[in-house]
Amino acid sequence: MHQGFIMDLTQFTTEYTSDMYRRGLDIQNVQKHQVEKSINKYILSDGGLSASEIEKDWFPEINANVFLSHSHKDEKKVLELAGFLQSHGLKPFVDSFIWGYAEDLLKEINNQYNIIDRKGESITYQYNGCNYVAANVYMILNGALQKMIDNTECVIFLETPNSIKAKDARTASGITESSWIYSELLTTEFIRKKATGRLAHTEKRFDEQASVPHFEYNVVLNHLIDLPANILKNACNSCSGVDILDHLYGIMIKP
Repeated sequence: MHQGFIMDLTQFTTEYTSDMYRRGLDIQNVQKHQVEKSINKYILSDGGLSASEIEKDWFPEINANVFLSHSHKDEKKVLELAGFLQSHGLKPFVDSFIWGYAEDLLKEINNQYNIIDRKGESITYQYNGCNYVAANVYMILNGALQKMIDNTECVIFLETPNSIKAKDARTASGITESSWIYSELLTTEFIRKKATGRLAHTEKRFDEQASVPHFEYNVVLNHLIDLPANILKNACNSCSGVDILDHLYGIMIKP
């Protein structure tokens, strides 16, 4: 990662909303196709599972230069932004394209290893076995997302009331209920910063139930540069491709 920004997604608008949304859906479908694999190929000779092969296929290091971190509740708006960035020559990666599949992978593994009773459509799973599988799948997923952030040049965290529940302007910190957002922001805070090489200048896939508790995570935001939506749009209108990122680095980062 070279630089991280934070942008108020509610301020982003485009004159071609439906076209950009369709572009975003196309991006989503391509990236979904890259992670849809059968669980059978991961089974080892001893009956175990190859975590490395699961990570490689389900959470591939997709070629992208802009990582969009967001709340799953804002997906439609994020798809519009992804389509907009692609239309100007950038390669966006939307985190939910990948982590949404964690639930699919959990279901496939649990159906193969942890069913203890099946009566029609009613299935009973082994509790401890499901917990063990979930811990490993989420560990694989988290590692894959960290790799993606490390390999992606620019990270834009999309702030909305869905992604940041509360914000403290004095400490430049906030509260999120998303464990994925917490992990991604923590990664952007500590991950190595890499030069671009161009030297132009120095969540929820499960049914919500009232009895399910929510968790809150304190997140640090002051390492992310505030990126107004109109500045991003102006940069896209003035440049194309990675020149957009160089333009943003030049005007947003103080020497």
